[in-house]
Amino acid sequence: MSVVEQLPRGGLLTRVLTRQTYRSPGRYRSGRGTVSINDSSSGVSPTAVVVLVLVLAGLDIVGAVFAKEWTSGRSTWLFLGGAATFVVLFGVYAVGLRLAEMSTVTFGWIVGLQVGILIVERVRYDVNLPPGKWVAIVAILCLQAYLVLAPAGQGPAIEQPRAVVGSAEVDLVDG
Repeated sequence: MSVVEQLPRGGLLTRVLTRQTYRSPGRYRSGRGTVSINDSSSGVSPTAVVVLVLVLAGLDIVGAVFAKEWTSGRSTWLFLGGAATFVVLFGVYAVGLRLAEMSTVTFGWIVGLQVGILIVERVRYDVNLPPGKWVAIVAILCLQAYLVLAPAGQGPAIEQPRAVVGSAEVDLVDG
């Protein structure tokens, strides 16, 4: 039995060792055709996505507070706590991308992070912003909420790359 046969099916290392190549977000191409690795149409509830986004934002805020506190005290424990927080954040993000589209998760996370950071700075670090900046913040958050919550429209179709070989046209990407 070869080393590749002993690896878990569908793992990144398996795809690399079997020379499967990246085709498009969530898809890999191999000799057997295109395999989807991210089926975001799996019927995941919006509540699960909101919880995922809040967990990501919360972890990012905790990591940011660790970093801020580490800059003033240079404690090894604060540094290690921050590093561990961001490692967990990466893991939660990677797992979360199996539940929802990357753009939805990332924009939601960013909005939650921005709101959380503003609250932490106001409460913990006594940062006061002038009213004009609050207006700008609200406008930006509304626009970001629109990007996250608005239904995705059908964009223009992307034409597949083609090549002319002799007198025949050939698709460059397997379908």
